Amino acid sequence: MTESEFNQQVDDTLIAIEEALDELDLDIDYETSGGILTITLENGTKVIINRQTPVKQLWLAAKDGGYHLDWVDDQWVTD
Repeated sequence: MTESEFNQQVDDTLIAIEEALDELDLDIDYETSGGILTITLENGTKVIINRQTPVKQLWLAAKDGGYHLDWVDDQWVTD
């Protein structure tokens, strides 16, 4: 996967997450800035999703830990 393809996949993924959050009937706030999606849940917990272009991974940071995801067979999977 080229860097351009990776960036497009991340952009598409972040948009899909935002659209899914919009459809939920929950008090969830989110903001995207500089390719970083920050989600704030009802209890104040934050989930942060961002791209790591040099390693072509999508990183997710949550209260219970961090996850590194690779794009494999048309889906994000943990490494």
